[in-house]
Amino acid sequence: MTTPQAAMRFGRELARTRKRAGITQEKLGGMLGASTSHMSNLERGHRSPALTLLPPLDEALGTGTRFQDLWDDLTGTGRPAWLDEIANAIQGASAVYEYQALAFPAHLQTEAYSRALIRYAAPWLSTDEVESRVEERMARAERMADAETPKLWLVVDESILLRRYGGAEATQAQLEHITKLAERERVNLQVVPLDSPKSSSQKPCETTLNLP
Repeated sequence: MTTPQAAMRFGRELARTRKRAGITQEKLGGMLGASTSHMSNLERGHRSPALTLLPPLDEALGTGTRFQDLWDDLTGTGRPAWLDEIANAIQGASAVYEYQALAFPAHLQTEAYSRALIRYAAPWLSTDEVESRVEERMARAERMADAETPKLWLVVDESILLRRYGGAEATQAQLEHITKLAERERVNLQVVPLDSPKSSSQKPCETTLNLP
């Protein structure tokens, strides 16, 4: 479990290592695509690091896997390895073909939609833990939206459009986000009608990766 003590210990080690390397918070934040205030909050233990931030942090400071290992040691609650493997495989693939019947995939979610799904799926998480997971998911989603690869083919069951995760406003923002991605041809989107025989014969969640 993520605790304030874990975040503070991580922050102290981050500050010590950064200063020893002669790097300012602003410069390190720029290397990681994070704001100076975000780096300051991390070092003061006011925020927990997103898991996606740890590998580039180690790379920027030349610390191997030190901060990744430190956070695992401090929390003892790192995500299952296979989740990171899937995320890395998606980002490194040349194309992703995905069918979803319950919710839009994590790498195409908006912040409010993602927060609602995480909260519904794991109601035992603290607010800080939820926000940490949302932040991590949003970092992946932003990279996916801005990148040119992998090519994305997404087939969704029409029932997804009827679900109101996080309420009507969050759902509307999610649908607008997907629409914008489709309009600029970042994602090829198909919707399977509810009365289509295929909607009952498809697997509820299926992802295929074409690796380069």
